[in-house]
Amino acid sequence: MGSDRSLMVWVPLKNNSGQVLKDIKLKSPDNTSYTVTGTSRKGINRYELTLERSDGSIKKVMNHDIMKKKSDPKHEPWSLVGKFHTPEMIANLYGTKVDPDANKPRPERRSFWKMKSSPGSHNYNQKKRLMQQEHYINTFGEYFEETINE
Repeated sequence: MGSDRSLMVWVPLKNNSGQVLKDIKLKSPDNTSYTVTGTSRKGINRYELTLERSDGSIKKVMNHDIMKKKSDPKHEPWSLVGKFHTPEMIANLYGTKVDPDANKPRPERRSFWKMKSSPGSHNYNQKKRLMQQEHYINTFGEYFEETINE
């Protein structure tokens, strides 16, 4: 959490869902446009996004303040201006190999299911919970044995 490197933050927005990374453009409910200049992790599923307006002013918001919420239909989510980065652009930004699932929610990515998880970790608990759902059994069941160390 002390790194200068921007983190990947998947956020469901008003008009789309994907990785909110550096150079993504967002529009607030009051119609103000911002460019993401960085992200930092504040906890599990808690990220702070640093945004810049065209006049150079900086604003910091949390991912849960800009996202679409099923639990609060009155909450006005932010929207995407333009498009999310492609998987190729994300790989180039982070210096990693291309993950074709990069703009999907974490549990929908093959890379998440291939990753080894140790008992007690957040990944382990999340996978154990998801492994009970038919969708994940049918889609990623082939990875269940190798992803959890018991």
